[in-house]
Amino acid sequence: TRKYGNILRAKGFCWLGGRDTFMIGFAQTGRIGGLSPIMPWYTLIPKEQWGVNDPKDLAVIESKFEEPHGDRRQEIVFIGTDLKMNAIKGALDSCLLTKKELRRYKFYQNDFDMIEF
Repeated sequence: TRKYGNILRAKGFCWLGGRDTFMIGFAQTGRIGGLSPIMPWYTLIPKEQWGVNDPKDLAVIESKFEEPHGDRRQEIVFIGTDLKMNAIKGALDSCLLTKKELRRYKFYQNDFDMIEF
């Protein structure tokens, strides 16, 4: 509690190295948390199969793309009191690959067999 504040809940999704096919859901309440595959990243799905017809929704999805990684990213929300966001952000950022590591990263093009449902 002293280091990060009082985190009551955190949720969102992330890209885990070695699990490049799936968006991984993150959910934490109190001391209980978990990770689970949500869906393939849009960058791996042909656009005509996205199931999105509204131009505004399509624009939102496309706005998240950044080459060469497509829409792979992290989006996590923290809910609590007296949160120390700089400490939380610093701890999470320390888990990320550096730009140099990311340039050398070898994508798993088919990691379906690595995901346990």
